[in-house]
Amino acid sequence: MFRNLNLATKIFGGFAIVLTLLIIVAYVGYNGLSGVVDKMTKAEAMNHLITLMFQARQEEKDFILRGSAAAIESVAMNVNEFKRQAVHTKGQFTSAQNKEQMERVVKEVDEYADAFESYVALEKKKDAVMLEMKQKAQIALEQTEDIREAMKKQLFAYWSESQKLVADSLERSEDAERLVRLVLRAESLRISLMGKYTTQTLRDWDFTNERIFALTREMQRHFTQEQDKRLADEILVKYREFLVAFSRYQLTQMDRDLKKLKRTAQEALAAMETIRDNQLKALERVQTAFKAELDDKLKVADYANLLNKWLLDARMSEKEVVVSRDSSHIELLQDRIDKILTLGEYLKVRFKLAEDRDRVEETLTSVTAYKQAFDHFIKLLNSQDEAERLMINAAVEAQNVSDIARGEQKTTLEYEIAAANNLMMIGTAATTFIGIVLAYSIARAIVNPINRVVVKTAHAIAEGDFSQEIDIYQNDEIGMLANAFRTMKDKIARVLRETDRLIQAVQHRQFDVRSNTNAFQGSWRELVVGINNVVDAFKLQEQVILSDKLVSVGLLAAGVAHEINNPLEIIYNYLRYMKRQFPGEDLHEAIDDVYEEISAIAGIVSNLHSFSDNKKLIEEDISLHELIANILTLIKHSAKQRQVTIRFEPFENEIIIHANKNEMKQVVLNLLKNSFEAMPSGGEIFIKTSQIRQDDSQCAQMTFTDTGPGIQIKNLNDIFLPFYSTKKGQGDNLGLGLFVSYGIITRYQGMIAVENIGESGCRFLITLPQVLQ
Repeated sequence: MFRNLNLATKIFGGFAIVLTLLIIVAYVGYNGLSGVVDKMTKAEAMNHLITLMFQARQEEKDFILRGSAAAIESVAMNVNEFKRQAVHTKGQFTSAQNKEQMERVVKEVDEYADAFESYVALEKKKDAVMLEMKQKAQIALEQTEDIREAMKKQLFAYWSESQKLVADSLERSEDAERLVRLVLRAESLRISLMGKYTTQTLRDWDFTNERIFALTREMQRHFTQEQDKRLADEILVKYREFLVAFSRYQLTQMDRDLKKLKRTAQEALAAMETIRDNQLKALERVQTAFKAELDDKLKVADYANLLNKWLLDARMSEKEVVVSRDSSHIELLQDRIDKILTLGEYLKVRFKLAEDRDRVEETLTSVTAYKQAFDHFIKLLNSQDEAERLMINAAVEAQNVSDIARGEQKTTLEYEIAAANNLMMIGTAATTFIGIVLAYSIARAIVNPINRVVVKTAHAIAEGDFSQEIDIYQNDEIGMLANAFRTMKDKIARVLRETDRLIQAVQHRQFDVRSNTNAFQGSWRELVVGINNVVDAFKLQEQVILSDKLVSVGLLAAGVAHEINNPLEIIYNYLRYMKRQFPGEDLHEAIDDVYEEISAIAGIVSNLHSFSDNKKLIEEDISLHELIANILTLIKHSAKQRQVTIRFEPFENEIIIHANKNEMKQVVLNLLKNSFEAMPSGGEIFIKTSQIRQDDSQCAQMTFTDTGPGIQIKNLNDIFLPFYSTKKGQGDNLGLGLFVSYGIITRYQGMIAVENIGESGCRFLITLPQVLQ
């Protein structure tokens, strides 16, 4: 059937049939994948809804903790985006159940938004009431301070006044006592004069009498009681009568006058003792009254202090309620306010001065206003708690519905993927079978005649048998090849015959072989060049095969990067939430360390993804020596634990390359990690940098040499392939390190190669363009 068709028609026809079958399989797979993409899009939409709700809750907590105005706008923005996404996703759904879920989600989010707006409005009212509370409490505190200061002033004024009264009473009692003593001295001098008269005694007697009269008159002037004044007059009269009686007795020396003298003396002394006793009693009364009044003043001052103290206790309980919302502190504040009001009413009755009663009345008015503001604040707190409860319930319900919808989409997605896989497998199997049958038929139509020409005829010619006939007569290229072989066989036969003749001529006629060889030298050079071209072609073919392998996995790398990015994004969100929610410097440092390592993972994923999209990264001039030194500082502890010694021999001059710093760091770390894994019992790594000339340009070269077991020869051509590793199953070794490193180096027009050295160990060589200084 294929005998007279040319090769192009046979091959093109076979490929056309296979391509048609592939198109059919691709169409079936496309339909299956369309369903998968649709379900994946919906699942991603549900994930986005959950993320938006999570972000809204984070901003909500930020507002509750800090009262940030930006948080209010962020919540509103996330809620609006959530509703827009939910409505859009509802339009994508075809199931009535899924549409009803989206309607429930929108309803719950509306309730959440209303509750949050109510919470914000209550927070503003609460701030205003708190300010009012503070103002009323400040006024009440100032008024209690005024009462306390007034009581203190009154206490000190009464103290000063009472001290003066006590001093006056004490002075009068002391004067009375001194008067009695003067009278007793005068009586003693009288007795002396009556017994023995002397001029000195008379002078003392007269001086003492003058002092008695002067002191009595002085006391009379200071007396405030009429009774005391009359008693002073009586003393003056009685004492004058005593002096007159004494003078009469001195003249008459009669018993009658002596008796009168004694009687008047006793009367004068009795009057003086009476006035002394009266002054002592007056002093005792003044002291008793002073003590009673002072105790009363101190008690009132203590009451004023209690007003101030209870109000301060109420303010402390108020702060506790604001911070912790502890109901016990609400009761304590109410108790303190009630005590203040009760004590204030008591002081209003107790105070005698109108201004003191007015101060208490003003204080009670301010405290009552403070209590009313606090009661209003508590009502706002309770309303805010209710709004927060509604907010939480609505958010949780919206998230639960979103989780359920996401789970349903995930289940449907798995079913669609399984169905698409089955269709693809069946179609691929059918296409493969048909393709094999066609390929076999076409191959037989092509190979059988060629085998007859090459295997039989060419083999026979190679052994010198030119009698073998080529019996293939076709109108295609095989027939043309058979005709060419027949012609070639005839020409070779003639050449051999001519060669035999020449050999015979050389042997028998001493033919000049050297001159003939020189004549034939041009053909030898062409032969050598041809051989070299063949070798270069083989090398180029190996490079093309490796490049094709790397390109073929580009789509796989993009898929892997996409799947890893999703959980990384969730981890990012949780780290940001933990850092805002939980204080502590040590915890924040640990979170920052985790965040940095997650960023490194994201960088690796991005490098995987770069095999499919080739996005432009940020490139800069990098000091190669500084880069390697920094990396060695980072891993020195790990190397010490693994008992690995690292030596670094930098080039004598600074080497600058132009690349992305994170990518070059990743390349160096990948090579060091491979060396660590190749030397589990320890060893040595030698890193060296140098400069080389390559294609008339200056290049930087790095060599990484270790003392590990080396790489098997059969693996040398495969180690740069993705997911290829000789250590699979050990930890997290996925065989991506050298694959990613190869892609990074080649992207910067560099080369990376590997070779074994000696009986153990291997060396990686990296060449990169150098930036000239």
